[in-house]
Amino acid sequence: MAEQIDEMSRNFVELWTRDSGMNTPSEDLVRIFKGAYPHHRFDASDYPESSICDLSVGDGRNLLFLTGLGFDRIAGTEITQAMVDLATEKVEAFQIHPDIQVGTNLSTPFNDGEFDYLVSWNSCYYVENVGDFPAHVDEFARILRPGGTLVLSIPMKSHRVLDDCDDLDNGYSVLRNDHYGVRNGTIWRTFKDIDDITDSLSPSFSEFRTAAITDDMFGFSYHHHLVVCKKG
Repeated sequence: MAEQIDEMSRNFVELWTRDSGMNTPSEDLVRIFKGAYPHHRFDASDYPESSICDLSVGDGRNLLFLTGLGFDRIAGTEITQAMVDLATEKVEAFQIHPDIQVGTNLSTPFNDGEFDYLVSWNSCYYVENVGDFPAHVDEFARILRPGGTLVLSIPMKSHRVLDDCDDLDNGYSVLRNDHYGVRNGTIWRTFKDIDDITDSLSPSFSEFRTAAITDDMFGFSYHHHLVVCKKG
Protein backbone atom coordinates (compact mmCIF):
# COMPACT_ATOMS: atom_id res chain seq x y z
CA MET A 1 0.00 0.00 0.00
CA ALA A 2 2.85 2.41 0.77
CA GLU A 3 4.21 1.98 -2.76
CA GLN A 4 0.79 2.74 -4.23
CA ILE A 5 0.47 5.88 -2.10
CA ASP A 6 3.93 7.04 -3.17
CA GLU A 7 3.11 6.45 -6.84
CA MET A 8 -0.20 8.29 -6.60
CA SER A 9 1.54 11.15 -4.80
CA ARG A 10 4.18 11.45 -7.53
CA ASN A 11 1.52 11.43 -10.25
CA PHE A 12 -0.62 13.97 -8.40
CA VAL A 13 2.28 16.36 -7.81
CA GLU A 14 3.33 16.10 -11.45
CA LEU A 15 -0.23 16.74 -12.63
CA TRP A 16 -0.85 19.83 -10.50
CA THR A 17 2.67 21.23 -10.82
CA ARG A 18 2.05 21.56 -14.56
CA ASP A 19 -0.86 23.84 -13.66
CA SER A 20 0.88 26.89 -12.23
CA GLY A 21 -2.35 28.60 -11.18
CA MET A 22 -4.99 27.73 -8.63
CA ASN A 23 -8.24 26.00 -9.46
CA THR A 24 -11.52 27.47 -8.27
CA PRO A 25 -13.23 25.99 -5.20
CA SER A 26 -16.02 23.50 -5.67
CA GLU A 27 -19.23 25.32 -6.56
CA ASP A 28 -21.23 22.91 -4.41
CA LEU A 29 -19.02 23.53 -1.38
CA VAL A 30 -19.54 27.26 -1.83
CA ARG A 31 -23.29 26.70 -1.94
CA ILE A 32 -23.21 24.64 1.27
CA PHE A 33 -21.34 27.29 3.24
CA LYS A 34 -22.97 30.40 1.77
CA GLY A 35 -26.39 29.29 0.50
CA ALA A 36 -29.81 29.35 2.13
CA TYR A 37 -32.09 26.41 1.36
CA PRO A 38 -35.29 24.95 2.79
CA HIS A 39 -33.40 22.12 4.48
CA HIS A 40 -29.98 23.62 5.05
CA ARG A 41 -28.41 26.92 6.08
CA PHE A 42 -25.24 27.58 8.06
CA ASP A 43 -25.02 30.60 10.35
CA ALA A 44 -22.08 32.50 8.89
CA SER A 45 -21.74 34.53 12.06
CA ASP A 46 -20.29 31.38 13.67
CA TYR A 47 -17.34 31.15 11.29
CA PRO A 48 -15.03 33.77 12.87
CA GLU A 49 -15.20 31.90 16.19
CA SER A 50 -14.81 28.42 14.69
CA SER A 51 -12.09 26.07 13.50
CA ILE A 52 -12.28 24.00 10.32
CA CYS A 53 -10.23 21.18 8.82
CA ASP A 54 -10.18 20.20 5.13
CA LEU A 55 -9.16 16.55 4.84
CA SER A 56 -7.18 15.89 1.64
CA VAL A 57 -6.79 19.46 0.42
CA GLY A 58 -5.53 18.55 -3.06
CA ASP A 59 -4.03 21.66 -4.60
CA GLY A 60 -5.56 23.82 -1.86
CA ARG A 61 -8.41 25.29 -3.91
CA ASN A 62 -10.99 25.02 -1.12
CA LEU A 63 -8.65 26.54 1.48
CA LEU A 64 -8.76 29.89 -0.29
CA PHE A 65 -12.54 29.89 -0.12
CA LEU A 66 -12.63 28.82 3.54
CA THR A 67 -10.15 31.55 4.43
CA GLY A 68 -12.43 34.11 2.84
CA LEU A 69 -15.28 32.98 5.09
CA GLY A 70 -13.32 34.19 8.10
CA PHE A 71 -12.74 31.01 10.09
CA ASP A 72 -10.64 31.52 13.20
CA ARG A 73 -8.42 28.52 12.41
CA ILE A 74 -7.99 26.56 9.17
CA ALA A 75 -6.14 23.26 8.92
CA GLY A 76 -5.85 20.48 6.36
CA THR A 77 -4.19 17.23 5.43
CA GLU A 78 -2.68 15.42 2.49
CA ILE A 79 -1.37 11.87 2.33
CA THR A 80 2.33 12.61 1.68
CA GLN A 81 4.76 15.41 2.49
CA ALA A 82 5.23 16.10 -1.21
CA MET A 83 1.49 16.75 -1.59
CA VAL A 84 1.48 18.90 1.55
CA ASP A 85 4.39 20.93 0.16
CA LEU A 86 2.62 21.42 -3.18
CA ALA A 87 -0.60 22.65 -1.56
CA THR A 88 1.32 24.89 0.85
CA GLU A 89 3.26 26.49 -1.98
CA LYS A 90 0.11 27.15 -3.99
CA VAL A 91 -1.91 28.71 -1.17
CA GLU A 92 0.97 30.76 0.19
CA ALA A 93 1.18 32.46 -3.21
CA PHE A 94 -2.13 34.03 -2.16
CA GLN A 95 -0.72 35.13 1.22
CA ILE A 96 -2.63 32.59 3.30
CA HIS A 97 -0.97 30.20 5.72
CA PRO A 98 -3.21 27.31 6.82
CA ASP A 99 -1.84 24.48 8.93
CA ILE A 100 -1.47 21.63 6.39
CA GLN A 101 0.01 18.36 7.67
CA VAL A 102 0.46 14.77 6.52
CA GLY A 103 -2.56 12.65 7.44
CA THR A 104 -4.93 10.02 6.10
CA ASN A 105 -8.56 9.08 6.61
CA LEU A 106 -7.38 6.49 9.12
CA SER A 107 -5.01 8.72 11.06
CA THR A 108 -4.92 12.51 11.31
CA PRO A 109 -2.32 14.52 13.27
CA PHE A 110 -4.90 16.36 15.36
CA ASN A 111 -6.18 16.16 18.93
CA ASP A 112 -9.56 14.90 20.07
CA GLY A 113 -12.31 17.47 19.58
CA GLU A 114 -10.02 19.95 17.85
CA PHE A 115 -12.44 21.23 15.17
CA ASP A 116 -15.91 22.72 14.86
CA TYR A 117 -16.21 21.83 11.16
CA LEU A 118 -14.67 19.01 9.16
CA VAL A 119 -14.77 18.95 5.35
CA SER A 120 -13.98 15.77 3.43
CA TRP A 121 -14.65 16.79 -0.15
CA ASN A 122 -14.40 13.82 -2.51
CA SER A 123 -11.94 12.05 -0.24
CA CYS A 124 -13.57 10.21 2.69
CA TYR A 125 -14.05 7.03 0.65
CA TYR A 126 -10.38 6.33 -0.16
CA VAL A 127 -9.46 3.28 1.92
CA GLU A 128 -6.22 1.42 2.42
CA ASN A 129 -7.94 -1.93 2.80
CA VAL A 130 -11.40 -3.41 2.29
CA GLY A 131 -13.34 -2.89 5.53
CA ASP A 132 -11.57 0.32 6.61
CA PHE A 133 -14.45 2.78 6.23
CA PRO A 134 -15.91 2.42 9.76
CA ALA A 135 -12.48 3.42 11.10
CA HIS A 136 -12.63 6.54 8.92
CA VAL A 137 -15.94 7.47 10.53
CA ASP A 138 -14.40 6.97 13.96
CA GLU A 139 -11.46 9.23 13.09
CA PHE A 140 -13.71 11.98 11.73
CA ALA A 141 -15.75 11.88 14.93
CA ARG A 142 -12.62 11.86 17.10
CA ILE A 143 -11.24 15.19 15.86
CA LEU A 144 -14.63 16.95 15.85
CA ARG A 145 -15.93 18.57 19.01
CA PRO A 146 -19.29 17.34 20.37
CA GLY A 147 -21.95 18.76 18.09
CA GLY A 148 -19.36 19.55 15.40
CA THR A 149 -20.32 19.50 11.73
CA LEU A 150 -19.14 17.06 9.04
CA VAL A 151 -19.46 18.05 5.36
CA LEU A 152 -19.02 15.39 2.69
CA SER A 153 -19.14 14.99 -1.08
CA ILE A 154 -19.26 11.39 -2.33
CA PRO A 155 -19.55 10.19 -5.94
CA MET A 156 -22.66 8.26 -6.85
CA LYS A 157 -22.23 4.88 -8.53
CA SER A 158 -23.26 6.62 -11.76
CA HIS A 159 -20.32 9.07 -11.62
CA ARG A 160 -17.96 8.71 -14.58
CA VAL A 161 -15.01 7.98 -12.29
CA LEU A 162 -16.61 4.68 -11.29
CA ASP A 163 -17.14 3.45 -14.84
CA ASP A 164 -15.56 0.00 -15.28
CA CYS A 165 -14.48 -0.26 -11.63
CA ASP A 166 -14.04 -3.71 -10.12
CA ASP A 167 -16.71 -4.31 -7.48
CA LEU A 168 -15.46 -6.11 -4.39
CA ASP A 169 -17.36 -7.37 -1.36
CA ASN A 170 -19.38 -5.23 1.07
CA GLY A 171 -19.46 -1.99 -0.95
CA TYR A 172 -15.81 -1.62 -1.91
CA SER A 173 -14.48 -1.12 -5.44
CA VAL A 174 -11.14 -0.81 -7.25
CA LEU A 175 -10.86 2.20 -9.53
CA ARG A 176 -9.93 1.33 -13.13
CA ASN A 177 -10.97 4.30 -15.29
CA ASP A 178 -9.65 7.44 -13.59
CA HIS A 179 -10.02 10.43 -15.93
CA TYR A 180 -6.99 12.06 -14.29
CA GLY A 181 -4.92 8.91 -14.76
CA VAL A 182 -3.42 9.00 -11.25
CA ARG A 183 -5.80 6.94 -9.07
CA ASN A 184 -6.26 3.65 -10.88
CA GLY A 185 -5.82 0.68 -8.56
CA THR A 186 -6.98 2.55 -5.46
CA ILE A 187 -9.71 1.00 -3.31
CA TRP A 188 -12.84 3.05 -2.67
CA ARG A 189 -15.81 2.60 -0.39
CA THR A 190 -18.72 2.98 -2.81
CA PHE A 191 -22.35 3.35 -1.83
CA LYS A 192 -25.62 2.10 -3.29
CA ASP A 193 -27.56 5.23 -2.38
CA ILE A 194 -27.84 8.01 0.20
CA ASP A 195 -29.37 5.64 2.77
CA ASP A 196 -26.27 3.46 2.49
CA ILE A 197 -24.15 6.53 3.29
CA THR A 198 -26.18 7.72 6.26
CA ASP A 199 -26.36 4.18 7.69
CA SER A 200 -22.56 3.97 7.49
CA LEU A 201 -22.16 7.30 9.29
CA SER A 202 -24.93 6.88 11.86
CA PRO A 203 -22.88 5.19 14.57
CA SER A 204 -21.20 8.56 15.19
CA PHE A 205 -23.30 11.16 13.35
CA SER A 206 -26.92 12.35 13.22
CA GLU A 207 -29.13 15.23 12.00
CA PHE A 208 -28.44 14.41 8.35
CA ARG A 209 -29.10 16.94 5.60
CA THR A 210 -28.53 15.61 2.10
CA ALA A 211 -28.53 16.73 -1.51
CA ALA A 212 -28.02 15.11 -4.91
CA ILE A 213 -26.01 16.67 -7.73
CA THR A 214 -26.54 15.06 -11.15
CA ASP A 215 -24.52 17.16 -13.54
CA ASP A 216 -24.19 15.70 -17.04
CA MET A 217 -21.70 18.02 -18.66
CA PHE A 218 -21.74 17.40 -22.40
CA GLY A 219 -21.58 13.65 -21.91
CA PHE A 220 -19.54 13.51 -18.68
CA SER A 221 -21.52 12.45 -15.63
CA TYR A 222 -20.52 14.25 -12.45
CA HIS A 223 -22.99 12.78 -9.96
CA HIS A 224 -22.50 13.34 -6.23
CA HIS A 225 -24.21 12.83 -2.91
CA LEU A 226 -23.73 15.79 -0.54
CA VAL A 227 -24.05 15.26 3.21
CA VAL A 228 -24.05 17.65 6.16
CA CYS A 229 -24.39 16.08 9.60
CA LYS A 230 -23.58 16.55 13.27
CA LYS A 231 -21.34 14.54 15.58
CA GLY A 232 -23.43 12.67 18.10
